[in-house]
Amino acid sequence: MELNLRSWLQAARPAAQINLVLPLILGQLLAYKLNGAFSFAMALPLAYYSFAMHLYIVFWNDWADHHADRQNQHPTIFSGGSRVLPDGLLTPRDLFIAGALAVFLVLSLGVVFTLRLDRPWTLLLFGAGTFLLWAYSIPPLRLNYRGGGEILQGLGVGLLLPHIAYYAQSNTFTDSTYLLPYGLHQVAAAIAFTLPDTDADKAAGKRTLATFIGRKHAAEFTVFLGVISQLILFFTTDPHGFILSPLNLPSLSLLLSFFILPALKTHKQTQSAEKKSRKYTLLFTSLTIATGALYIVGIFLSDTVQ
Repeated sequence: MELNLRSWLQAARPAAQINLVLPLILGQLLAYKLNGAFSFAMALPLAYYSFAMHLYIVFWNDWADHHADRQNQHPTIFSGGSRVLPDGLLTPRDLFIAGALAVFLVLSLGVVFTLRLDRPWTLLLFGAGTFLLWAYSIPPLRLNYRGGGEILQGLGVGLLLPHIAYYAQSNTFTDSTYLLPYGLHQVAAAIAFTLPDTDADKAAGKRTLATFIGRKHAAEFTVFLGVISQLILFFTTDPHGFILSPLNLPSLSLLLSFFILPALKTHKQTQSAEKKSRKYTLLFTSLTIATGALYIVGIFLSDTVQ
């Protein structure tokens, strides 16, 4: 029994919950900053939604991806799945049923928001989120294999989740001033998540950007997206003093990411050099994820977002 509980905890990947928590915090933060709207009566059901949606994502993504995960010889904290299926700790049927229960809970919460909390668009928004994962991992679309999976992930984490949180708190939708830059940061993060898995994804037939143009060029594109994001923010907010503004905090990790790019070599290497390159790839991925987190910190600290 103890082993089974540990297996389910491993399958749940609690650390990955941060991928949903941060955009939901951003949406609620913007609702408070722009409209003065915040209620714990809305924040608590949103936390339940985050938990249920997270389980749906990790369980069904592992279920749909277990053949590719078995070929991944170098899993990381960012990629390669929870490993419960390659290690024989759970069965695909276990994860499918658990994911189905999680999506039922997600849609049930959508009904609660719609009928009891007077947020009529919530069920549709929750349904859109479940569809994005379906399109990402599940046949017939399965865009993480066909190409475009990173864009889907960016749409879900960078645009849809903050909109859900903003709408839940304020009962209205926000404009794109602060969400479009965040969405681009999240597309960059989605690409960065695939970088450590480039070789395994090639072997499994996945068409990520990294398998299509190479790890280093994909990393260069993530930095480019980050720069474009910050430029959009520069031109759509008050540019005076932007360099010293908290809104420019993501530029710190972008600058560090830029200097790491030369270490992400793509040619044949010795085993020692390849191991070193993997370490730099993980560092680069961490910095790209930190860029999105620093964006939220910048929104929180900025006096101009009001």
